[in-house]
Formats: sequence, structure tokens, C-alpha cells
Amino acid sequence: MKSLTYLGLAYNEFVGLVPHQLGNLSRLLYLDLGYNNELFVDDLSWISGLHSLKYLDMSGVNLSKTINWLQEMNKLPSLSYLYLSSCGLESMYPSLSYINFTSLTCLGLSENLFKHEVPNWLGNLSTNLRDLQPPKNALQGQIPVALSNIHNLRYLDLNNNQLTGQITESLGQLQHLQELVLS
Repeated sequence: MKSLTYLGLAYNEFVGLVPHQLGNLSRLLYLDLGYNNELFVDDLSWISGLHSLKYLDMSGVNLSKTINWLQEMNKLPSLSYLYLSSCGLESMYPSLSYINFTSLTCLGLSENLFKHEVPNWLGNLSTNLRDLQPPKNALQGQIPVALSNIHNLRYLDLNNNQLTGQITESLGQLQHLQELVLS
């Protein structure tokens, strides 16, 4: 299985710990474990072995016990699509100043447990980012001006959070933005 490039296991009823041995599939480009709601991960360090990975969906997989999910995902230089919705994540690590997602095109983080300000590092994401979705959390504070740095952003969904203040004028600089959801 070392030549495996595509592993789609979504929408099944798998239970238990996601096997760390998945990290040995170094040629894997696509991994979809989404919506196996009885799966959990205790430690994501194995994911750094998937250095060729372009697509990762772990939506619905319980990641609440992982303490460094963002740092581990940041070790995937080719990652273009990252979906971690409904994973029980509690922090987007707002104190981090920089994240190195140079290839990221889509980031889906809806329905987690974030109860802090929208992190400024979101504005330092890849210039390739087109789709940013952290809705249905409890994100607080104002929309960071730094989001206007994501020049190719087409879809921004911040709905069902606890955002306050004015809508920043800097969002007007996003010339490619087609959908903005703040309800």
C-alpha cells in the first residue's frame, strides 16, 4: 500500500482511534475520513508523514484530545484543501503570528468550539486561498483587517459567530470576493 495515492473512507461507520500507521502512506495525495463520527485522534504527529497530501477531510472526526492540531497541519507543504468541521477543536491558536500554508486553497473549520478572537494569522494564509469557512463557532471580537491580505479570496463565511464592532472597510479590497456571509 505504499504506492496508495487516494484513500476515501468518508460517510461510513468506522469507530475507534484513527490508526497512526496512515502516516506511513507517504505518497498519499487525498485522504477523506469525513463524517465517521465515532472516530477520534489522540495525537496528530503521524500526519507529518503525509508530506505529499493535497486534500484532507477529517470533518466529524473527534480531534478534541489533540493539543497541537494546527502546528501538525502546518507541516503539510502541499496541502490545498483542509476540512476540519465538527471536530471538537477548541483553539485556532490566536497568539500565533504566522502559519505556513503556502498551497492552501480552501479552509473549512465550521462548527467547532472556538471561543476567542478571529486570529490575525488567517490574513497571512496562502495567496491561493479562495474559500475560508469558520462559521458556527463562537469566534469573538472584530473581523481582523488582516483578512484583506487574502487577495484571491472568493468566499468568506463567518456566520453564526459572536463578532462585534463595525464591518471593516478593508474587506472592500478583496476584489475577487463573490460571497460574504456574516449573518
